[in-house]
Amino acid sequence: MLSRRTLERVADPKADFWLVQAVGLLVGSVGLGLAQSFLREGDVPAELRTVAIASAAGLALVESSSSATVEIRPVYLVDAVVQVATVAAWLRESQVN
Repeated sequence: MLSRRTLERVADPKADFWLVQAVGLLVGSVGLGLAQSFLREGDVPAELRTVAIASAAGLALVESSSSATVEIRPVYLVDAVVQVATVAAWLRESQVN
């Protein structure tokens, strides 16, 4: 988001950088909302849990399935692993409450 040059060094060259920015803002917005939910006291609403699990699972699915069909850099697979861990954490937390 902040540096196209840095992003393209870590990932790949991006033809439609505006799309990268849009997705980055959306993912960042969801992440900010999820972080806020952890900071407030009380139970996390079911709808927010659904957003957390579905968005992390969706990112993991896109990143891992892309690695099977397109040659992508390992950083995407690392993120897919992080997303799967995020799904597992939310599911585990959901069962506790």
